[in-house]
Amino acid sequence: LNIFKNDESSSGSPAPGNNKGGKFLMAQSLLLSLINDEKCFSTVEGAQKFADACAVDLVYEDTYEPQPIVGKAAVADHLKAPVLR
Repeated sequence: LNIFKNDESSSGSPAPGNNKGGKFLMAQSLLLSLINDEKCFSTVEGAQKFADACAVDLVYEDTYEPQPIVGKAAVADHLKAPVLR
């Protein structure tokens, strides 16, 4: 699974008619920063920063959970749980 999959060609250029390349790169940069710099999956502070960067009504799908997690606070709690164990 490539979480950064998009509709760009292998050259890295946006597909014809696609003007969302800049938004994709900004989102990708934010996500990489949250994972690599803020340690969003291994620290309480990073987990909170991840949640803070999301919309209030986000839907977070975790492969290991039977149902999506809905809402910023619920996602923050979900990401913090393994760190607090």
